[in-house]
Amino acid sequence: MPKVFISHKSEDSLAAGKIAERLRTNAVDCYLDVIDPVEVKDGPDLSNYIRSRMTECTQLMAVVSSATQNSWWVPWEIGVAMEKDFTITSFVTQTVPTIPSYLKKWPFLRTAEDIDLYARHIKTFDSRRRVEKLTESMEIFNKSAPRDVADFHRTLKRQLGQ
Repeated sequence: MPKVFISHKSEDSLAAGKIAERLRTNAVDCYLDVIDPVEVKDGPDLSNYIRSRMTECTQLMAVVSSATQNSWWVPWEIGVAMEKDFTITSFVTQTVPTIPSYLKKWPFLRTAEDIDLYARHIKTFDSRRRVEKLTESMEIFNKSAPRDVADFHRTLKRQLGQ
């Protein structure tokens, strides 16, 4: 199942919480760090902590507000998400007249209905992606199976003295 990492500035915790609630209403799991009682506040420990949480996720949604322009972490988390080949989406709050041009590369949401549409789309995409990965795994297995089967037969026959 998809799991969305909600990237946000602490000033946007309320909006991020509403997004998380809407995603969960749509049966989409998410990670929101405002609910974590972590003591780590900054630096390498925090970046390691965030990376470990992102490893549990498959998508990123950045909450973009007027406060985001002063954030070091939201762009960093977007970079990590790109590294991990996540789908990336932004939720743009009412306080932002225009979104940064680099975020226009990905879809952006503005309303609760947009979140509903995103949830439907991400579940379909995730199912399709899992089938593709399973198919790839089966193809790799099937290519190696004849060799593995031949090795099995050869080894067993040798051990049986045949």
